[in-house]
Amino acid sequence: MSDLQRVLRWFDEGLIVRPRADQQPTIVDLITSIACVCGVEGIDQSPQVQRLVEQIGMHDHVVFVVIDGLGLQLLQDMDPAGTSFIREHEVRELQAVFPSTTAVALTSLGTAAYPARHGLSGWWMYLEELNITAEILPFVERFSKKTLLDFGVRHDLLFTVPSILPRFKRQTQIVTRGYISNSHYSRYWSGGAPSMGYERIAEGTDLVIQHVRRMTSPSYTHLYLPQLDGACHQHGVDHPSIRELFVLLDNEMRRLFKGCEGRVRLIISADHGHVNPRTDRHIQHNDRLTEFLKCAPTGDQNVPLFHVKNGRHGAFREEFSARFGDLFALLSIDEVEHLELLGPGRLSAAARRHFGDYMGVASAPHTIHYMHPHLKTHIHRGVHSGLTRGEMTVPLVLA
Repeated sequence: MSDLQRVLRWFDEGLIVRPRADQQPTIVDLITSIACVCGVEGIDQSPQVQRLVEQIGMHDHVVFVVIDGLGLQLLQDMDPAGTSFIREHEVRELQAVFPSTTAVALTSLGTAAYPARHGLSGWWMYLEELNITAEILPFVERFSKKTLLDFGVRHDLLFTVPSILPRFKRQTQIVTRGYISNSHYSRYWSGGAPSMGYERIAEGTDLVIQHVRRMTSPSYTHLYLPQLDGACHQHGVDHPSIRELFVLLDNEMRRLFKGCEGRVRLIISADHGHVNPRTDRHIQHNDRLTEFLKCAPTGDQNVPLFHVKNGRHGAFREEFSARFGDLFALLSIDEVEHLELLGPGRLSAAARRHFGDYMGVASAPHTIHYMHPHLKTHIHRGVHSGLTRGEMTVPLVLA
């Protein structure tokens, strides 16, 4: 059985979620529908987008809260009785984009474009033009941690699809953590919209409430909450602290809604879910496998991407299958495109560059860690980016 056939079997068995296989609404459909509500013109509205526009309705003030990592499975596990504010107002399930990871998904939420078009591939992204690997969100080189500006990286080399937010026909405000409010990536995905930073979650809630109360014309406010994602990475999804943090977030969402005095349509969703890893494997920096690669594996630890040297593809596939074939199927970039894993249609030139030659796809949240001799490897207790239901489904909450 070929690796492509293995992946198709995993889809059929329900081990992993096939992106858009049943035309399930996605987070791209969600931001597209929000854009329609906020007056963006010239958008082709799919049936999924039309239904979401109807559910959201037309409102003068829209607040969109992204709770990083709040997958539908995690939400249901934390509140099985459905008594929280978030679960009481949950209206449907959405699919994340794949890879289901922050850099990729936040870019889709900022551009209303699938990864097949915008081309961001994960936490690590190889820039063959400069022969360096970038960490996209902190905007640094992977190993030296120097700013990408030191290597002459232009924004248009990384960010090929513009933000959709400047097209919103209403006053737009971003509320996010203080340390990222003016970062290169934040300025990109928000299209340079005004940004306010906060430190504590309650402070972020207060900023949104105060901003909405001041508005005398239609507005759009975007609140980003990354705390749950960080806690799940550190502790795993079943640690007692995760439940405590969820209760705090839920109380803040209730307070936000009440504090806006009925003036807003509150939309809550997530960029991806979170799960605990099953199996960890490693690739050493001087490993035989790296002899076939142009750079260390990129993407994310449970969806590794490989840029292979010319003429070494056969040897690489053989070595990878021998080492990791029990856990991972290895798909060529053409097979990834054929399955439309990164979104509908053909891959853009940027996507082909950044996703490389091969992608590792697993039927469960297995990870492959690249071990650098001089840098500490972070072994997360909670992971995401794969195709499991816990990673790929997120809630849509309307209040």
